[in-house]
Amino acid sequence: MKITKSIITCLTISIVMASCGEAETNSEDPKKGQENTEPGKEVVVQEEATFSLLPETAEVKWIGFKLAEKVGVNGAFKDFSITGYHNNAASISELMIGTEISLKVSSTKTGDEARDGKLVASFFGTMKNTEYIVATLKGLTGETKGKATVAIKMNGKEIEKDLDWSYTKDNFTFLIHGNIYVPDWDAKNALDALNVACEEKHKGEGDAAVTWPDVDVSAFVLIDEKIKAAL
Repeated sequence: MKITKSIITCLTISIVMASCGEAETNSEDPKKGQENTEPGKEVVVQEEATFSLLPETAEVKWIGFKLAEKVGVNGAFKDFSITGYHNNAASISELMIGTEISLKVSSTKTGDEARDGKLVASFFGTMKNTEYIVATLKGLTGETKGKATVAIKMNGKEIEKDLDWSYTKDNFTFLIHGNIYVPDWDAKNALDALNVACEEKHKGEGDAAVTWPDVDVSAFVLIDEKIKAAL
């Protein structure tokens, strides 16, 4: 009987201890993972954006000017390549700085084949080392608009110009535009040659032919902007 009582006593103590231990363990479980769900505590969800360039959507356009009244002639480069951009970037600047556009001058189109031929032969053809015009984006000021520093290589000479830029979220378009002065690239001879080749079209009745030395330039491309949530 003494042995039996001892066994019963030991079993009873073991059951009580096991029960106490289990209760203690379970008492911690409801608290696990509730640090961010305490009453009155707001969980803040932030949004992060990434930007990628869609090169197949790019266009490069220009407007030259003729006549004393400075009438615009619209044109575009149809053959060019874009390199040096950084997809999945955290900002437009990170995406675009370093982007290089190589424009094949023989691909310039104005909607008039005879004029296109004169531009290629007399204007670009008078320059040196200008099968391609190369423009490289060196810097941007501002987050969605500002000034873009662009290095333009033409006629064997590279010059940096500050142009305007903007990024429009409504249509996800990155745009650079501005006005350049062609003689800065030592290309006055090319302008003079074009003026002679296009004399009949560049003068009014009784006026001397005029080909203006400045050109409006613009380039735009669509951006793939992705938004993701981050705690």
